[in-house]
Amino acid sequence: MARTDSKKYKHYDEIAAKLKGKIPEEVTHTNYDGNTVSNFKRVLKIRTIPVAIGIPLDELMFSKFFTNYVTISVMPWDAILTTTSTLVQEARNTIHNLYRNESKAPYLFMLDSDVLPPPDIIERLMAHDKPVIGGYYRKKEKFPIKQLDGSIEMIQRPVVYDYSKYDEEKKHHMYTQRISPKEGLESVDGMGAGCWLIKREVVEAVGDSPYTFAESGEDLAFCRAVHAAGYDVWVDWDTPAGHCGCFWI
Repeated sequence: MARTDSKKYKHYDEIAAKLKGKIPEEVTHTNYDGNTVSNFKRVLKIRTIPVAIGIPLDELMFSKFFTNYVTISVMPWDAILTTTSTLVQEARNTIHNLYRNESKAPYLFMLDSDVLPPPDIIERLMAHDKPVIGGYYRKKEKFPIKQLDGSIEMIQRPVVYDYSKYDEEKKHHMYTQRISPKEGLESVDGMGAGCWLIKREVVEAVGDSPYTFAESGEDLAFCRAVHAAGYDVWVDWDTPAGHCGCFWI
C-alpha cells in the first residue's frame, strides 16, 4: 500500500483504512479469445496518493490494451485524462496542459494506448520517488545485429537513449538508442513517454506544451526540457511493459 504522511491526503488515508479488510484480496478478470478463456487474478492494492492517468488515444484502441488496463490499480480518487488527437505530440501536450492547469494530483502517469504495463505499475514507479521515472518497453521496429559467427539476428531495442555526438548547428546532443535492457534503476538521457510517472513539480517547471517533433521526437524533446529544468529522467529496468506489435517483452 502506497501511503503518505502528508495531511493533504489524510482524507484518502481514512477511506483506505475503512476499506481495509472489507475488500476482496483478489480481483478477477475473464477474457474470451476465440475458443480460449483466460482468467487473470491480482492482489488489489490501495494507493492513497491521487494520480492523474493520461492516455493519448486515437481512433483505434488495441483490445490487448483494454484487457490489460482493467487490471491496473486505478483508485476512485484518481483522475483520467484522455484525448482523441491523432498527432502524438498534440495529444501529449493536451494531456500535459490539462494536468498542469486542471488537476490537483501530485503525479501524472502517461500511458500510451499500445503499451501493456504490469498491474502494479503506478505503485512500483511511485515507490522510487523520482522526478520522472518509467518502465521500459521495446520499439516495434526490428533492428539487425551481426553475430560473431556472421549471422544476423533481428532484435527489438528498448526505447531508452543516451546522448551521442554534439550537434553544433542545433546546439544540443544527438541520441543513440540502447541495444538491450539492463537491471535495476538507472538515470538515462532519454526514453519513450509511453509509460512514465512525472511529479507535479517537473510539469510545472517545464511549462505548457513541452512535447515537440522539432528535435529528435516529442518524448526526447520532453526529456531535454526536464534536464534543462534541473531534473533527472530514470528508467526502472525491473518493470518491463509489453508493446502492442512486439512479439516479446
